Amino acid sequence: MSRQRISRRSFLGGSVGLSLSALYLQENAFSQTKPPTPTPGLHSSYERGLWLAGDPHVHTYYSKNGQYSVAQQAEQAFKNGLQWIVVADHGSMTHSRTAGKEMLAEVQAARKQFPKLTIFMGVTWNMPTGEQTTVIMPPTQNEGKHLSEFQLLHDSVCRAVVDKENNEQAVVEAMQYLLNLNPLPLVFVSQPARRGLVSPAKMRTLISSAPDVMRGFEGSPGHQAASLNGKPRGGYAGTKRNGSWEQYPEDAYRTYGGFDWMTARVGGMWDALLAQNLPVFVTATANCHRHWQDMSQLDDADFESSGRTKLGSRRVEKGENEDFFPGEYSRTAVFVPQNDPLAIMQGMRSGNMFASLGNIVERCELLAISGGQMIPMGGTLTLNSPNDPVTISIRIKLPRKKNLNGELPKLDHIDIIAGNIEPGAYQPTSFLNPSTSVVATVSPAQAVRKGDFLDYGFKIDKVQGDFYLRLRGTNLANVKDPVADSTNTKPWEDLWFYSNPLFIRLPRRS
Repeated sequence: MSRQRISRRSFLGGSVGLSLSALYLQENAFSQTKPPTPTPGLHSSYERGLWLAGDPHVHTYYSKNGQYSVAQQAEQAFKNGLQWIVVADHGSMTHSRTAGKEMLAEVQAARKQFPKLTIFMGVTWNMPTGEQTTVIMPPTQNEGKHLSEFQLLHDSVCRAVVDKENNEQAVVEAMQYLLNLNPLPLVFVSQPARRGLVSPAKMRTLISSAPDVMRGFEGSPGHQAASLNGKPRGGYAGTKRNGSWEQYPEDAYRTYGGFDWMTARVGGMWDALLAQNLPVFVTATANCHRHWQDMSQLDDADFESSGRTKLGSRRVEKGENEDFFPGEYSRTAVFVPQNDPLAIMQGMRSGNMFASLGNIVERCELLAISGGQMIPMGGTLTLNSPNDPVTISIRIKLPRKKNLNGELPKLDHIDIIAGNIEPGAYQPTSFLNPSTSVVATVSPAQAVRKGDFLDYGFKIDKVQGDFYLRLRGTNLANVKDPVADSTNTKPWEDLWFYSNPLFIRLPRRS
């Protein structure tokens, strides 16, 4: 099998600025082999559980720019094949009041109306001196109370009302508040590179202050239908703004194939975090406020008093909205041992999930196998001996049904991306990982096919050092990398999926 490498300067421009050793997977060390056969007594975690598709960022009329009720969004999600959603309206003084009362009551009613759909309560947190961020609360008797209290104490909009300073310490205190809750919430930064407000140092502060709570960012942000109404895909303006971290390049303020620059850039911000062996995982969201084909107008005149918007009597002639409905286009699929709210949260926390657009794939299963161990996506395989070979198993399930655009997407190829784990080489401001590259590109024709499943096996005879591995795939032929999105992008024709990583480590020295 040919091995493909990407020039470190060819993708999205920019220079590296770090000096690291070459990728630990040396030439010809990563070779395709037959898919691994089952070992007696050793079972894949994917044999005992199920995949649940969801959306971790959905808005309702409890956001000033939202339109639909909780039940309406739940109905759309269920109709579009999702098994879970997170209602995450914008943090504000108004929402801090409604979250624990009116909104909580609607969520509880929708849970009864749609018993097969898990509905989480959350908030789009206005992070002090940072980007909007999704906070997902575990469903408990106090979920509404905690959601209201968190906003009052830690949302930058609420803090400004009572003259509390919004600074870096406020971010740390917010994360510590969440870390003290039981069960633990989850945090994923929304649209991470959109405005450049989340510097590399801030991202690392979020992780270090609450590592079991902060779990990553939106790999594929919402507003994917924006270009259908002549707006930039994802709502990314494509330029620096007030407060942007000065070292991010201009390329950072765009999406690429519907994915944020931090995810799409091989050797970029995500890879720089993974190089530190940090559990940073990506999701895909609709961030649905209003459907792109909706021509109604909102009336938010009474929002501050009533806590929600209502529909106006007029309609517009030209659509301006940016969103698909939950499950219509973007999905975060999580592997769980059983369909249970806390199991879904734990699946997300562990990173055993993938992000996809347009139902390009239905499943993505990634395993590392060595010495009687079989570790799934998101996990760490620590070798028993430095000489132990490693087998990488990839299983993809292709869609059998047409997507919600009436098309059956066709997967063209999968890229296997790997980079070194070298924590000591990275500073708080590091945002590139020059050791990362595409180590292999494979097509469906190179798989062992079993019905809708594509099985691949790859053998690494000699691991030279700690490394991580992740996947991406697309329906586009003859492309090395996703291209920058524009106001003319056709989202249904530009489909990608991204796995979360596996970590491979040599035995620890005693």
